[in-house]
Amino acid sequence: MAEPHDAERTVAKALRSAALALVGAVAGCQPTTTEVQLKVVLPVDASDLDATNNVTVLLHPDGFSQTIATIGIDFALDAELEPDAKLRQLDVYLARNETLLAWGRTPSFTYEAAASRGAAVFVARPGRLSTFPLRFALDDPDVLAAHALGHGLVILSGDGTTTFLDGLTLDVRGAAPLTGKLPAADDGAFVGDALGGVQRVAWNEGLRAFRFDPGDNTWIERSLADASNVGPRPGAAHLVDDAREVLLLYGGGEQTDVLAVNLLPGGPAIQRVDGITLDTPRRGASAMALVREGIGLDSAVLFGSEDPAAGVIHLAGRDQTVGPDGPWVGGSCVQLDRGGANASLRVLCAGGLREDAPTSDAILLTVPGRSSGDAPTATELPELLESPMEHVFWLLDGDAVHAQGGGRLLRVERETLAVEEIQETARSRGGSCVRLPTGSSYLVGGVDGEGGAVSSWQVFMPSP
Repeated sequence: MAEPHDAERTVAKALRSAALALVGAVAGCQPTTTEVQLKVVLPVDASDLDATNNVTVLLHPDGFSQTIATIGIDFALDAELEPDAKLRQLDVYLARNETLLAWGRTPSFTYEAAASRGAAVFVARPGRLSTFPLRFALDDPDVLAAHALGHGLVILSGDGTTTFLDGLTLDVRGAAPLTGKLPAADDGAFVGDALGGVQRVAWNEGLRAFRFDPGDNTWIERSLADASNVGPRPGAAHLVDDAREVLLLYGGGEQTDVLAVNLLPGGPAIQRVDGITLDTPRRGASAMALVREGIGLDSAVLFGSEDPAAGVIHLAGRDQTVGPDGPWVGGSCVQLDRGGANASLRVLCAGGLREDAPTSDAILLTVPGRSSGDAPTATELPELLESPMEHVFWLLDGDAVHAQGGGRLLRVERETLAVEEIQETARSRGGSCVRLPTGSSYLVGGVDGEGGAVSSWQVFMPSP
């Protein structure tokens, strides 16, 4: 469950209301007006935002833009709009003169939905972490989070307690708990599916899956035919395809094959993927999809190996292994470049446990286009992160990526890999990071530098 952060005073200060008046003509009648109440939610400790002297609201696509002068963060907005059935998003920008201080974006909504439920936007400092004005009342560092398409954020605690953040209104409420024999916190993943649900999939002791439907507020255990035939896969890496239809499971246990677990009803629940075999089981590896424009998935980059005689990076689908030998597990990767079939793409992998100790080392992986005939290369970058990060979350921005871990947020230039420490943060390791369609990333759970559970939620907003 969640509760107000720093008591009612902070929450009250964090909620600013604006009204959007939607005006539409009804045949044979006078125009009617529908008001959409828009809450602007500020981060905890928003004293720096008192410098705001102008606020801009942008409705897109094909909407309106309005800027008003203000003194600080007390303001009201209204506009007359013609209602329609289009999906739209609304941005709010807080600035001092031409300097952007904070901004936020709603998920896609229709006027009808917003009129009946209201809408809210959380404004956060660009390129930094801001604290959402709620905290967990549960002392649980192992919470998992997943995005339920069209609904919001679902938080699952280790004891099955379920919390729901409504993406449109930003209301937080308790939901039906997951009951029965629950997977261990480090067993499997928590992912969203294409039908608006979220699924808790476990595989360390054999494949199991539970699905939560936010619309019905219900959990069910899925029936996975042939699950007993694939065996336990402890330490397997996973990816979910862009369509949210399939979870791909790489290796684990003593296995070197790849499984496709169907996240949707109908069709085989589990299938082995033909033509892909890993070099080793890759227990403890992470998986990242290397994507090319106009093509989609080029290959899965598996970073990590317990094998002291195996390179730590394997490109599944290309059957190529590069990099220094292990053991190195628990790190993660981020794609730095965009490009098509013939482009040479770079991937940065960092953090985790190297020879059983947290590391600050990184690897720059370069993957040529398939038509070039060149092999991928891996360049080791000792101490790129400057101090160890046992567990790295990568946060995406325009010309940079941000590494969060070890109680720090680092900005890494995509082109030069120059590193700058941006701020100290609550989370040291563990927890979950979920990127929403608004562009924001929510960090929940984990432990701080002293090993205590992190109760606050933090939000990263990229530069607009």
